Amino acid sequence: MKRAILCVLACLFASCATFNESELAYLRSRNVPAPVMVKLERGTPLTPPDIITLSRRGVPDRFVLRHLEDNGVNYLVNRADITRMRKAGVSAAVIDELIEQCERFARLYSEPPVDVTADLWWADSPYFARDLYYPYWW
Repeated sequence: MKRAILCVLACLFASCATFNESELAYLRSRNVPAPVMVKLERGTPLTPPDIITLSRRGVPDRFVLRHLEDNGVNYLVNRADITRMRKAGVSAAVIDELIEQCERFARLYSEPPVDVTADLWWADSPYFARDLYYPYWW
């Protein structure tokens, strides 16, 4: 019984990782630096310098793309980052996925739009149409 429970727990925890042990061993064989390996093992978002490092070490794009898709990002990329990645030889597919993940991050954590009519005392009137309100009429 204990063996079955341990197998189930091992399967659950193994399914959380982005890469399996053979893939991590392959990445180690490419001499990926330890801080980047920790990010890959733990599922921490990669930064543009990390992606440049992986590209220079010859890591296939499929590994970087899968990591970006599974873990996303926690920052917004800027033009200087994209230019630096292009000059370093990062593929267009990886850059496009990074931009897409940054847009997803921005949508998730951006502020909701402000309703300018929320505090108006007459906004609850049945004769008031929110679509027709223009705050600079007065």
